[in-house]
Amino acid sequence: MHFQSVGNQFSNCEILPEMLGNLSEIQLTKLFEQMHTLFGGINIIDSEQKTLSIFNIDNEYGEFNFFCETYGFFIRDNIRLANLDALFYFYMWGDDDYNECCRGDDLFTSSLDSYKTCEFLFGGLHFSSTPDSSILSALSRIRTVKGRFIIENTDLKDLSFFGIFYRFEIKNVGLKDEAFINIRNNTKMTGLGMNSFRSNGEFQYDWENNRLVNLENLHPDFCLTIHEIEVFLKYNVFFVNIHAKYCKEIEYFEILKVCTFNNMSSLDGDCDYVLGDLNIGSEDEKYVIKLGRVTHIFGSLKIKNTTFKDLSFLSGLKYIASLDESLPAIQLISNKELRKASLPSVENIITRRKQFVLIEDNHPKLFNSSQFYKMFNPTFEARSKYLSAKYHL
Repeated sequence: MHFQSVGNQFSNCEILPEMLGNLSEIQLTKLFEQMHTLFGGINIIDSEQKTLSIFNIDNEYGEFNFFCETYGFFIRDNIRLANLDALFYFYMWGDDDYNECCRGDDLFTSSLDSYKTCEFLFGGLHFSSTPDSSILSALSRIRTVKGRFIIENTDLKDLSFFGIFYRFEIKNVGLKDEAFINIRNNTKMTGLGMNSFRSNGEFQYDWENNRLVNLENLHPDFCLTIHEIEVFLKYNVFFVNIHAKYCKEIEYFEILKVCTFNNMSSLDGDCDYVLGDLNIGSEDEKYVIKLGRVTHIFGSLKIKNTTFKDLSFLSGLKYIASLDESLPAIQLISNKELRKASLPSVENIITRRKQFVLIEDNHPKLFNSSQFYKMFNPTFEARSKYLSAKYHL
């Protein structure tokens, strides 16, 4: 281990194979246990580290202060490094102008060579016009963007230049009216094209309610894959606009059974995911036992003219994502005996239409569309109520 110390603070710490010797992760954690602030730099290169838990978080403030102006911050070629959660608690301090290292908002003025080894982009990323290919090439090693992600007014067809990118991090406390991902006015863009995000995408936030994404005014053929939508659903993302449709290709899911919906009578009884608008009508009551395993509907849900008294047959449903602008995500219509409409397991709904739910002409004791949030568990009820008031859903 090589470091220079000034008082009780480290100025530059490099973790390299030839310097580590026999120091284990436990020994490194012990070495740094009193350090909550680092002035200098961190280079973790070609190491055996599995996590970054060697850095101790200040319990009082819940953060690790890092002043990175002088030496920067580089993490690369660590084939065992799988857990980067500690980075979320890094509070990055820069120079007197508050500039941090590996700045995504400084691409057009900085030397691009300095970005070719960056895996983390601080300060977000903002393209307001089509970037040069040299800039896109410099971002090929980026895995995580910390900050807002804005791609607007470009001729980009996709974001495939982010070949190994998979993680968004955003401190969204106070970011009440702004989308942290804003991809708009890119009229040639037909898809995201970020393969690692599609398979292993992650989001990390401070606050639950305003996880806002905007996909607006893109190519008419812009599409999202089932895997991409699955990531957005899992991390409770809300779309201000989602000008997209589902990609035509049916993707492979290794364990889960994915079923395309035609009608209830022909639907298999062991589906985990349902693709298409799930319509349950009169005389379909005998088939709803088939929905016992369904957790995701990639389409809308419509229940009309049935004799159901409740929706207990959908107790396992967690996610709905409807990209049909003409349909609400959920419709409950003319179910005269329906007194209780509860979907207790639902965690997130994505809809292209501004109206989440349409509830009309059911039992007189059932609430109407304006109180749709009563369908959900307390957590999603509060979130959907907040969003409906803010965005007039």
